[in-house]
Amino acid sequence: MIVKGAIFALIGIIVGVVGTILFFRMDKQWKQILVFAGSALSVGGAGRVVIDYLEVSKEEKATVILILVIGFMISVFFSFFLLTRLLKEQTGNNVIRVLDIFLSYDGFLRDYYESRKKEIDKLIDSEEIKKKEEELRNREEKLNDKEKRLVKKESIILDLQSKVHECKDKVITLKLPENSEIVLTDSFMKKIPLFVDNVCKFKSDVENLTNDFCREFEAKENNIDKDEKQKRLKGYFVGIGLYIANDLFGISNENVRTHFRVLKDNMYIQYVVILGSEISKDKISDIPRGNSMIDKSFELKRSLVASLNPESKYDTNTVWEDFITLSEYNITKDGAPFLSMGVSIKYAEQFKDMLYFLSYYKIERCLVSYIDRINRVCDIIKTLE
Repeated sequence: MIVKGAIFALIGIIVGVVGTILFFRMDKQWKQILVFAGSALSVGGAGRVVIDYLEVSKEEKATVILILVIGFMISVFFSFFLLTRLLKEQTGNNVIRVLDIFLSYDGFLRDYYESRKKEIDKLIDSEEIKKKEEELRNREEKLNDKEKRLVKKESIILDLQSKVHECKDKVITLKLPENSEIVLTDSFMKKIPLFVDNVCKFKSDVENLTNDFCREFEAKENNIDKDEKQKRLKGYFVGIGLYIANDLFGISNENVRTHFRVLKDNMYIQYVVILGSEISKDKISDIPRGNSMIDKSFELKRSLVASLNPESKYDTNTVWEDFITLSEYNITKDGAPFLSMGVSIKYAEQFKDMLYFLSYYKIERCLVSYIDRINRVCDIIKTLE
């Protein structure tokens, strides 16, 4: 019985909703809906077919028809209420009135649609819409121009990349430690003869300086106290600094600085600083052992240029634009280099090529060989500690 009642209630609701909508549309079919509903209530009408199909007994017949009527009336009431409320919310000059619907004045629909059409046409032709359309057209043109420029720019970039790859295959580079390459420019090539002459002069001067030190030290070894040894040893390293400025860089001013550090308490501390052609009284920063260019140079047994090895450079807030570092890898203390040297320059554009050449030439081998000779006649660690 519940299922049968639900079916008749659904039929009533559907008929009520459809009929109400057709009524508001001024559609004459709403009358046919009412006729259908009336026949459903009649014994011999369309309702009879549904009753027989659902096998409704005589005792149930009155109940299911009552359910159908209640469902119909409830759906008509709520549909009518909802539609009239929507009509009341209309705005504008021409609105649909409930009274027009009840009086069957179907001309109001035509007037309403014509009014809405005029409002839409007016909105389309309004200055604001035209302005918006103009803005959209201008924006579209700008976007098109921008897209064309981007396409052109992309084409230029691809062309440049292709040319760069072609040039890269043709250029000659020098590999410098640790993992760097510099382009062998025409300017660099023209400087090589000068660099070779400077290095040859430097080696000759340092070799003479080393020979003189060893000869004099061996001659007076038994008559030299520790203070005198320290004084003579310091003079030797000052001489190297002077030859670096004058022979290698061809200057004696303050644009080139050579400094030596020694290891003490796990810190690389200042030993002597030569600024141009004079001993400098300036203090240089102490560098902790473990993660610096000194340690990396000792590990690789190569001189390192700071600008090519920024990851190993210890930040000392220096005013010097670039420098080269090397360690005396044959004189060690606790597994680290006891003595290290650095050459700093102020004007990188003027002097950086010399730093590159010295690193490529492996100047550290030359200096280490001379300092090793000094160490054999004058124990450097024992003398300086």
